[in-house]
Amino acid sequence: MRPLRALVDLVVPPTCASCGAGISSDAAQRLCLECRDLLAPLLKEPPRVPGAAQVICGWSFEGLLQDLVQRFKYERELPLARPLAELLVEAALGWDLEPHVVVPMPLSRARQRARSFDHAWILAGPVADALGVSRVAALARDDRPAQVGLNAEARRENPRGAFHLGSDAAAVAGRTVLLVDDVITTGATCAEAVASLREAGAASVDVLLLAHAP
Repeated sequence: MRPLRALVDLVVPPTCASCGAGISSDAAQRLCLECRDLLAPLLKEPPRVPGAAQVICGWSFEGLLQDLVQRFKYERELPLARPLAELLVEAALGWDLEPHVVVPMPLSRARQRARSFDHAWILAGPVADALGVSRVAALARDDRPAQVGLNAEARRENPRGAFHLGSDAAAVAGRTVLLVDDVITTGATCAEAVASLREAGAASVDVLLLAHAP
């Protein structure tokens, strides 16, 4: 794969996913150094998620990162999946994680049909590859109103009972699970998902997130 990638990079030189500037083919993320420096550090700890062993979060959800995530999810700029997934991998590798499986936070069927793709499933793939484990569909999700735009109390109530076991639920029984999503706000959605994974028999659940939206 490396010779093929080098050939592709020679024919079509890699560019920054944000500003379009040329970058090195071996850049850790598909972002130039200038844009990489625009990522807002995590200044406030993400909320505690009941039932989770630890909550790992990379950056603050603002500025450039907020723009990239929103363009990926809502404007269907799928090439942005690569730099966002690489940032998630960076966050994961900064911790001593040894999961048996990676579980993406699921979208409801209605939301996935409307969007035409599942952002967390896509982002979780490179994380699973980097950790040398499988990505499994252990959870499914009922359709609920989007969390975006809801006040704090509504955000806490909206996800209650929204998750049930997915097609690969048996894969989490007795195992350490890494739940992956893009953004955490109040932690209510993650808490419901973690509770469902524990009910499915997961021995332990860690949560990995790209950003925190305080």
